[in-house]
Amino acid sequence: MTAAQPSVPLSAIPLANRLDPAPNLITGGVIDAPALATAAEAGVKTVFDLRPAGERSYDEPAVCASLGLRYLNLPIAGAEDFTLATVQRFDALLAEAGATPTILHCASGNRVGALMALRAAWLQRLPSDQALVLGRAHGLTRMAPIIEALLARGPA
Repeated sequence: MTAAQPSVPLSAIPLANRLDPAPNLITGGVIDAPALATAAEAGVKTVFDLRPAGERSYDEPAVCASLGLRYLNLPIAGAEDFTLATVQRFDALLAEAGATPTILHCASGNRVGALMALRAAWLQRLPSDQALVLGRAHGLTRMAPIIEALLARGPA
C-alpha cells in the first residue's frame, strides 16, 4: 500500500524568508496557522521551532497537534544559547525529524542558519568557512559575525 499523495505541493507553503536548502527541509521565519494547514496538506510531518514561547503570537504547538503535525521546540533566545550542549540537542531533534518533510523556523530564519553553521563545524567537523556558507544557505544573516566569532573560538 502506498501513502496518499499530498493535495498541494511543498512549494505552496508560505513561510517568511523561506529557503529550501535540502530535500524535505524548508527553513525560514514565522509561520502562521493557515500556512501550517497548508503544510499539513502538503505532507509536512514535523514543525521545528527555535523560538521561546514568548515570541509566539498564537499557540503553535496546539495548532500543529490539531493538524497532526509533530511539533519540536528548542528555545533560542539569543547568542548566549549557542553552546555545544544546545547544538547537540539541535542535532538530536533534527535526527528525530528524520527525512520526512520538515519546517525548521524561528522568527526570521537567522537562528536556523546560525545553528546549522555551528552544527556543521562543531559536530560534523566542517571547516569554518564552509560551515558559514552552509549557515547562510539555511538562513544565517545578521548573526553571522557572532557565529564567525564562535567558530573561531570553538565550542564551549
